[in-house]
Amino acid sequence: MAAWLIVNADDFGLTTRVNDGVLEAHRRGILTSASIMAVGRAFDHAAHLARGAPALDVGIHLTLVEERPLLPGHEIPSLVGPEGRFLRHADRFVLRYLAGRIDLGDVRRELAEQCRRVLGAGLSPSHLDSHQHLHLLPGVLDVVNELSREFGIPAIRLGHEPRVLRQVRHTPPGRVALALIMNALGRRARRRQRSPIDGFLGFLYAGRLGERELLRLLEHLPSRGTWELGCHPGLADAETPYPHWRYHWENELAAVTSPRVRALVARKGIELVGFRDLVEPPQAAN
Repeated sequence: MAAWLIVNADDFGLTTRVNDGVLEAHRRGILTSASIMAVGRAFDHAAHLARGAPALDVGIHLTLVEERPLLPGHEIPSLVGPEGRFLRHADRFVLRYLAGRIDLGDVRRELAEQCRRVLGAGLSPSHLDSHQHLHLLPGVLDVVNELSREFGIPAIRLGHEPRVLRQVRHTPPGRVALALIMNALGRRARRRQRSPIDGFLGFLYAGRLGERELLRLLEHLPSRGTWELGCHPGLADAETPYPHWRYHWENELAAVTSPRVRALVARKGIELVGFRDLVEPPQAAN
């Protein structure tokens, strides 16, 4: 039996150029799935594209940093700064979380509103994950599990990247440290709950997954099991409001649509699937 692979684009809904790149990666490449940001500035555009692409599996990219929340700041005060926006980066969120200053009630209210917005747009999400993987934090993951049951969303990303220390060449030490932390949190979560996915690939290359890196990941993909590959395809955008991310969206689009990549997938007999091919939705609460 060959490996099954979900190729998932994060940040669907971030900008129209990202959205258009995600659809191109799905139609011309190996992309099977995308996680939509309910707080994204181009959410409506992404939802429209998703409704017109029924073969694209759609999940929710729960967001607690950088963007503007759906709820007003006074309703979720522990999640926002003075200007009413989420905190700038995951490190600031984690520091506030470690200091005991994140109210999980605020987390639940905001993330529930994000789920409602996606469902209200006529989409049927198959999975939950999060921007900068913050849903793996203890307590936050409990909230996400509750939302999974409440809204009947069957799968949750429990990131755990095998062989991560074999991929660290030319990788900034901070990124390696974050990968090891994510792996530890993912292992903790997997000890407490089942996952339909055996592992997650691509964290170390987030924003810079070129053809060479993708071919290397696929060459070393285990011959069995079910895996998720995270990526960030998009079209080139000189006016992006996110230059500080230093992401190369167009290079990732080129990678997931590469003929060499498609040929390798075929040669290895990798089955390209979505989350909805793996799981049945849990019973929603009455």
